[in-house]
Amino acid sequence: MATRTTERTPPVEAGFSNLRHIALSAFWFGSFFLWQPFTFVIIQDQVDQLVPDRNAQGAAIGLAVSVGGLFAMAIPPLVGAISDRLTTPFGRRRPIMIGASILTLPGFLLMATSHSYLQLVIGYGWVQFFFNAAGAAFAGIIPDVVPAQQFGRASGFLATMVQLGSGGGLFTY
Repeated sequence: MATRTTERTPPVEAGFSNLRHIALSAFWFGSFFLWQPFTFVIIQDQVDQLVPDRNAQGAAIGLAVSVGGLFAMAIPPLVGAISDRLTTPFGRRRPIMIGASILTLPGFLLMATSHSYLQLVIGYGWVQFFFNAAGAAFAGIIPDVVPAQQFGRASGFLATMVQLGSGGGLFTY
C-alpha cells in the first residue's frame, strides 16, 4: 500500500511585470542620462566661462570633479548604513530617496546661476552629496522589494536602463 505524504510547499511569490521592473530601474536611467553630459560637457563648459585663464582650466575641472568624487566615495556607504536601519511609516529607503532627490535641486540652481568658480564647486559638491545619498538608498531597493527568484531579471533591467541612460545622455548634448 502506497502512502501519501502531504508536504506543504511554500507559496510562490508573485513576480514583477516588465513594467514594474522598468519603473524600478527608472532612477538609474535618469541618473546616467544626467551624469554623462553633466560631467563631460556641462562642468567643462561652466569652467570655461568662469575660469578665464586657459592654463588653469584643466586644474579647475580636476578640482571640481575631485570634490564630487570625494562625496561619491564617502556618502553611499554612510547613507546605505543609515537606510538599512531606518524605520518610518514610509519604509526604510523612500524618505531618503525622495528627500535627497529633492535636495539636489538647490545645488543645480546654484550651478546654473554661478558667477564664480567657488559657487560652481559648492553647487557641484551639493549635487554630488545629495544625489549620491539618493542613489545609495535606491541601491538597496532591489533586495528589499524584488522576489529572490527575480534578482537576475531585475539586475538585467537595471543594467539596460544604465546603458540607455548613458547613451541617451550623450546623444542629447
